[in-house]
Amino acid sequence: MTLTAVTFPTRVHGTYTAFAAPFLIATACLVPRTLPSAAVMLVATTLQILSWQWAHLLAVHVLPNEQIFPPERQAARRALREIDRPREWALTLVSLGATAGVFVSIATARRRDDDDRAAEGG
Repeated sequence: MTLTAVTFPTRVHGTYTAFAAPFLIATACLVPRTLPSAAVMLVATTLQILSWQWAHLLAVHVLPNEQIFPPERQAARRALREIDRPREWALTLVSLGATAGVFVSIATARRRDDDDRAAEGG
């Protein structure tokens, strides 16, 4: 639920998805089938945070009034946003795929007590 709450409304923004990381790790420990998807999600989240924070944060952040900059600076900022867009979409799609993978793994996982009953023959 936490992963859903931070993934979809925030447009899969890594900063917010990081808040779900402890729950994602706990889920991967409890439902081992989720481990690959959880690992992909954690890597994508890390890349989103690092690339956003260190690569283009100040350059691509849209200000309420971009007219305060000279025209050449406005053009440079638009160009940086365009450069950043494919990376942003790629990480978004990876994150959505990993989220779906976690959900599918949980939905198809068998309960441990069901496995124990089956092993006992009852």
